[in-house]
Amino acid sequence: MSNYFSIFLTPNLAINGAIILVVAIGLTTALRRRLGTVHRRLLFLLATVSLGGIVQVTLLRDPPNAACWECLTQWPLDRLISGQLGTDTALNIALFLPLGLFATLLWKAPFRVTGAAALLSLVIEIIQPLLGVGANDLADIAANTLGALLGAGLATTALLIRDAITSRQLDGRRLAKLAVTIAVTVGLALGISIGGADTIQASGARQLEAMFAGTTVGDYTRDQQTWGPKLEAFWKTNRTPTNDGYSDSHVALQRFTWTFYWTTRCVTAHWDTHGFTTELGSDSQCTQRLR
Repeated sequence: MSNYFSIFLTPNLAINGAIILVVAIGLTTALRRRLGTVHRRLLFLLATVSLGGIVQVTLLRDPPNAACWECLTQWPLDRLISGQLGTDTALNIALFLPLGLFATLLWKAPFRVTGAAALLSLVIEIIQPLLGVGANDLADIAANTLGALLGAGLATTALLIRDAITSRQLDGRRLAKLAVTIAVTVGLALGISIGGADTIQASGARQLEAMFAGTTVGDYTRDQQTWGPKLEAFWKTNRTPTNDGYSDSHVALQRFTWTFYWTTRCVTAHWDTHGFTTELGSDSQCTQRLR
């Protein structure tokens, strides 16, 4: 799902928005007795409008085109494993956050709401190529699920605050759910980020050691015309990391730095008179001046 801002310029936005609102009001009216209080009816209305907004953005934004059945056998991992955060990722998260928020406030079941949102995202990613209105992408499912999880966490926090104010005590079960939600969100974010960054760093170090093992700073100085293209090829085939270098008569350094989501890792190729080594670094170590 790309170019989200274009939805505000589509001719059918006003019509679809009106239909979504009418359907949401109709469902809320039909279920008013089951929903009970005005507060719950309002939450149901907001959750339904949020769901309608998701459908508008993902399935109704563009006219249907040619179906792509073979797309269902191809679920690209490129964006998910690229480690880069773009505007589309942030908007995918924001798209599902209101649904997770209002649905959790209504049903007070953050895990079931998040699971349902993940299933909804999967269904949308399957329908999009069949209607010809988008491509199926695992990165979208991950971002949508994260958005719903964040919304559910905000709702659980709001419910805890309400309980503390009205009854002057915390609901232990709800507090446990919030703790689990936070732990899962932070754990997944950090685990994926750190694990991916460490993998990239280790792979880069192995490649550099295989290319330059047994060489010295003298070799580096004499063969720069040969090694320059090798280092450039390494740079291109390893996600074009940030690169900086330093050299004098005693030492030569080439540092390659990767940022994978929220984690920074680097590998420094180090030549001196004794031979070649690689030095691994992280975070601030990757920005210190080479010398």
